[in-house]
Amino acid sequence: MKNIKIGILLFCIMLVICCNQNDREKPSLTDVEVWNSLKVSTNHFDYFHFMYNYPESKFFDTALVRYFKYQEKLYDSIGPPMRDGFTKCISVIVTKNDSVLFEHYPILMEDLNKRSLTYLINENNDEMMPDQKLVKDKNGLERYVSDGFFSLQTDLKSNDKLRQSISEIKLAYKNYKNHLSMKWFRVEFEKLEFQKKELINKNVLQQVELGKYYDLIIVDNETDKNN
Repeated sequence: MKNIKIGILLFCIMLVICCNQNDREKPSLTDVEVWNSLKVSTNHFDYFHFMYNYPESKFFDTALVRYFKYQEKLYDSIGPPMRDGFTKCISVIVTKNDSVLFEHYPILMEDLNKRSLTYLINENNDEMMPDQKLVKDKNGLERYVSDGFFSLQTDLKSNDKLRQSISEIKLAYKNYKNHLSMKWFRVEFEKLEFQKKELINKNVLQQVELGKYYDLIIVDNETDKNN
């Protein structure tokens, strides 16, 4: 008998969660108020939006369980979606190990924001990083923004690290908006006038999808043949 431990990454069974509200980073309602309004929901999107907006909430673990419960029910009925995970995906895997896997390589949690920002910017148009998409402002001026999305996977045993990972990805998006603001207008994002801020908010979609990471034990049975 041979025991072969294989980590299997599944990122093609997830839907994109686009968190693109202007004040998404600063929700106006408390987590308790939002939770009381959605705790009877059967829509898995609702629970991920909650986790994304309130990663420090005491309801985070319950929301995570319900997210996967209702996601699996949906996929059982209509099948999983297909995504272009090769030219746009930024893979982040959270497991019980000390490190986080970023693009399949271990990094420290405190480096996740910086590495994520580097991939969003993709300054040198690296083909191994997400593509840049062309957008135009109301005056027809062409600009480029990241077309990438984060494929976040969890082993469901490391919820504290999942909370931290979500917070670091949110920070990376915040820093990316500020990067674009300085590049396009030479002004910090928070100091932009409304229309310019809306231009960035409209085109920087905070795309994060959440799925399970499976660490499986595959057993090969060898049967002796007696001649």
